Amino acid sequence: MTVIEPDILAALRFANPWLFRGGRTLEEEAARRLPDRWIPRRQVDLAALSRFDRAHLVAGPRQAGKSSLVWSELPSHGRPLYVNLEELVFRRWCRSPIAFLDSLGALGPAPDLLFFEEAQRLPEIGLFIKGLVDHRPGCPIVVTGSASFQLLSRTRESLAGRASRHVLLPFGLAEVAPAHGATPAELELERRDATRRMLELGGYPEVWLSEEPRRTLNELLQAFIFRDASDLFRVERLDAFDALMRLAAGQVGSLVNVAELASLCGVAQDTVNRYLSMMEEAHLLVRVPAFAGGKRREVTSARKVFFVDVGLRNALLSLSGPPSPVERGARVENLVFSELRKALPWDQGIRYWRSAGKAEVDFVVPRGDRLLGVEVKAGRLGRPKLARSSRSFIEAYAPEQFWVLNDTLQHEERLGASWVRWRRIIDLPELVGEWV
Repeated sequence: MTVIEPDILAALRFANPWLFRGGRTLEEEAARRLPDRWIPRRQVDLAALSRFDRAHLVAGPRQAGKSSLVWSELPSHGRPLYVNLEELVFRRWCRSPIAFLDSLGALGPAPDLLFFEEAQRLPEIGLFIKGLVDHRPGCPIVVTGSASFQLLSRTRESLAGRASRHVLLPFGLAEVAPAHGATPAELELERRDATRRMLELGGYPEVWLSEEPRRTLNELLQAFIFRDASDLFRVERLDAFDALMRLAAGQVGSLVNVAELASLCGVAQDTVNRYLSMMEEAHLLVRVPAFAGGKRREVTSARKVFFVDVGLRNALLSLSGPPSPVERGARVENLVFSELRKALPWDQGIRYWRSAGKAEVDFVVPRGDRLLGVEVKAGRLGRPKLARSSRSFIEAYAPEQFWVLNDTLQHEERLGASWVRWRRIIDLPELVGEWV
């Protein structure tokens, strides 16, 4: 049995008091680490984290609630072991999976779960987790990190068949205004209030629960720009990185012109593409590709950009107060994109459609042989009228369903083989649930 070095043992005693005589119980420690107001998360299936035969990678942006999600579940796992890889001593302990597993015997009975936090801090985290799974520790392994799965792997060794992947994003409408237990009238009031707030401040848990949400949001933004960009990605031109984020925020829902962005930021086009990839890896924004069905002349190479969180996008633009009609349209479209990302499976692709004749559909969701089209209307609709672009898409591709999301109108009718459904944006979580 490998002996645990004294400084590592001291760090373990501090981080895992329930493993040592006289320390806080696991229930006490979990209560201490969870926010005073805990809002249950619905984006990740907690039951799935109990599988023994693989690791569970929980990725997502900084401060999305990944750690709190796992801590809310830990008391049901008997005797877990918590390792925060931001700590240098723990990174030294985790250099070898075999030595790590061998040394666990010094802590008494085998742990019932291994929880590694801030996994992106360990350069060979993918290889380390692969080694743990291959040596069968006999308990679930949960790994969280504020980066993409590709960044968490950081190794040529494949985790295929060894890891389940989960994404936790900021709060969605179904989490802050759940349908369970509410009457239809209560749910509508709660959803409308939540939607108004999310369109302005977004859904980051720390911001949502803060008494000073604007200040908290700006602090979070600075952490994204300066800590992640400089520490995690080693960005050489922080000024250009910052400028690019703000330019992207002003162009949500528009086709990305890399040459124009490069000129405005004073860097090469390759640098713009690299910085945008970094922002995607950190779950700040998403470049949405075009849907190319091949039945019409279509835009196929250009991408659109949307932010994972509307509030963070607004903070980049220093926006406050009532938005203009154009600005409200951009926020609502971005919010719908965010809600789709949160409600759909993490690997479900979202596209947009645009013909050479500039007919356009906001979002297209292919799912196997099924196809969904989504058009977003920011205001109230008096009657169910289908836009010419939407009709062109339906006639060309006959999607199973086509949604016209709006503020008030609820209606549906058949158009050829497609169900066209006018539905309220506040009902989007249930609508996606029916589709999936």
